[in-house]
Amino acid sequence: MSPQLENNHAARVASLMSTGASRAMEVQDGFRVARDLMSKGVPIGVARPNGRGDFVPRRGWEHDTGTDPSVLDTWREGDALFAVTGVIFDGLDVDKQNGGDTAANQWTADGHFPRSFGRSRTASGGTHDLIALVGVGCADGFVPGVDLKGGRPDGSGRGMLYLPPTRKISKTTGEMSSYRWEVEPALESVAASEPAPSAAFIADLVRAKQGGARARQAPAERTTRQGATRPQRNPLPGPLEAVHTEGPLYIQAAVRGEIETLRNLLSPWRPGAGWDAATHKAACNLFEIANTPGSGLTQAQAKALIEAHAPTDNAWTAREVQAKIAAAHATVGAKVRRNLPLDVVAEMEASVAPDAEAFERGMWAYAEGGYDRPVNRPAVKRAIREGLRRLQSSKGSPKGQTASRELQLISLENVVHVATEWAVMDQVPLGTLTGLAGWAGIGKSTLVAYLAAGITRGTFEGDLNGRPSPVLIVAGEDDIARQLAPRLSVAGADMSKVHVAQPTTRLEDGQSVDTVMQLSQDLPALRMQLVETGAKLLVLDPILSFVDGNPNDQADVRRALDPIAAISRELNIAVIVVMHFKKGHGVAGEKVSGSHVWRDALRSLLVMAIDEESQYRVVTVDKSNYSDSRGRSLLYEVTGAAVQGVDSRGEVREQFVSKARYIGESPKSVQDLLESENNKRDGRHAVTDETAEVVSWVRDQDEPVSWVEIARQQNLDPNAKDPATKRALVALSKRLGRACERGDLEKASKGLYRKPSGLQPLSGLGAGQTF
Repeated sequence: MSPQLENNHAARVASLMSTGASRAMEVQDGFRVARDLMSKGVPIGVARPNGRGDFVPRRGWEHDTGTDPSVLDTWREGDALFAVTGVIFDGLDVDKQNGGDTAANQWTADGHFPRSFGRSRTASGGTHDLIALVGVGCADGFVPGVDLKGGRPDGSGRGMLYLPPTRKISKTTGEMSSYRWEVEPALESVAASEPAPSAAFIADLVRAKQGGARARQAPAERTTRQGATRPQRNPLPGPLEAVHTEGPLYIQAAVRGEIETLRNLLSPWRPGAGWDAATHKAACNLFEIANTPGSGLTQAQAKALIEAHAPTDNAWTAREVQAKIAAAHATVGAKVRRNLPLDVVAEMEASVAPDAEAFERGMWAYAEGGYDRPVNRPAVKRAIREGLRRLQSSKGSPKGQTASRELQLISLENVVHVATEWAVMDQVPLGTLTGLAGWAGIGKSTLVAYLAAGITRGTFEGDLNGRPSPVLIVAGEDDIARQLAPRLSVAGADMSKVHVAQPTTRLEDGQSVDTVMQLSQDLPALRMQLVETGAKLLVLDPILSFVDGNPNDQADVRRALDPIAAISRELNIAVIVVMHFKKGHGVAGEKVSGSHVWRDALRSLLVMAIDEESQYRVVTVDKSNYSDSRGRSLLYEVTGAAVQGVDSRGEVREQFVSKARYIGESPKSVQDLLESENNKRDGRHAVTDETAEVVSWVRDQDEPVSWVEIARQQNLDPNAKDPATKRALVALSKRLGRACERGDLEKASKGLYRKPSGLQPLSGLGAGQTF
């Protein structure tokens, strides 16, 4: 390396010392290995963060990435270092989260795992192995949890592998974690190594996955598998419905579901066919059910079910099944099946319930015994209603019975009072919907970013104070990488706790394109993401982008909002729906676009407006069913902050995004601002040149001026007695009064006028919250 490069590299490492000596050592070691790989002809480049937890390389990286070590001087903390595969070596990416370690362990035991010329540990605990060229390109997920990053002999189909010192958010811990070398690369023998049978084995699996030529089998495997056209199982104990008929209905359905999965596995066995993973998973689930009190299933019965229904043939024998059973038993231990989502229980119960009465009885039985937390009776009732409704619309009702509609009489004597919990005290309650409404373009999404950031840090006063919580956002108008992620970043959010739900549509050619969320179609999947992420705040911005039907129709609005409200109650989360004001006059809370039912369905409504004089934003609590804060107004300042982004050429440049800062209580409400604006609009046609001159002169004065001074400035004697001057003085007084009503002037006190003061920072309130 040249002296200039050495000096640049030393300066780069020195700048990293602020992040800790250990991190500086990671970077130094990563660069050392990268320079060695480059010297052996491995193309290595730098990829910039894309704002969504991953990285984007420069266009044309497949062929333009070179071996010049000076590229390391362009790397900055937060960037990724990557190697282009398919040139000197291919890469095998094993993802433990998706079961890749199961396939890797099986290949190792069978002698099929390719020779590794270097191994790194990924941020999520997986592995990247450098292997000899396979020559079939890239294949993500050619077996569950395993990706091939390679290339073709003609130079097409190349992939990339991230290298140390790259850092990413770990899928397992949610924390920032580093890639690191477990076995540093030794590439001297890659080119000289003979094509290994394992390379052909990997190529066959990839071709089979891609639907190309049939996967070749090793000669020994051909002999052992001849004639195995269907899985060989022990005689089946009757139809699927008779597999398990004891215990609660949802347990019966769960057991049948596991057995049905085993019965549907394709044969014959081959590496990657999924027999091993499916057998282990089914055994784990059945042992977990057997541990659950009242399931009616014993450990011995669970073992017998797996033995009877797990597929076997000449290659995958009963001995392999017994090994999976033993591994599952050790994995499960004493774990029991509890705390299942109510809609999952309802679906399982309905699949086996003989009638609607048995379905409802089973739901209540699980609700009272299947949770570690107190039963949420309204949520159970909603799950029962939704379950019966789905069943009636699809097949009448469970087992053909007709679900009767009843009007229940509830005594309040034994009803337990439930206290309201708050995500943001007296503004955003948990377990219900909160609306945020205002004119377009005044910073509603910026305020939402401020609220979301505080939730992820646990800084707001309320029940989440000191409890940093995840947030799930559905954005209908903002670009994720250009607006949403930068805005949340400058707001101080813990980005590892912010998730975005983005629906995609798969086209006929296999490509996926982003589409817009539609609650009527995507609500079940959205609910599962809320459960998986543990989010305590859901943001729908703006809500009208996600609603089918007419926003002015009460029935369509109810169909959209009621299921969201039900989810918020069931999961005890806060939901903020962002809305726009409609045109025209009216009370602030009545200006929400669409039907009045929007406001009626919300338990909390925040309205927002901008003061044109000061440019501060005012947020007023217009509706609050669970607190006495209605009418309280808050003051926010919206400013800009610079963040770095990557353009289409891969170049880093600065861009400005908006950021909200809390100032304190506001002396004016949103209604005050709207009325002032309406008065200006209504009175504009009556403003004469004489009035405009008076207003302009008063606004130019630094101090309030009296009516007498204004009269004299208009060449009028305030003490005159002649009728003509008196009429002129009366007219001047009326003009001043109308100017004050329009907001053009402000009355400081009796007889004193001044320019509008607007909203100024309040003394003694400090600089607001910090993160």
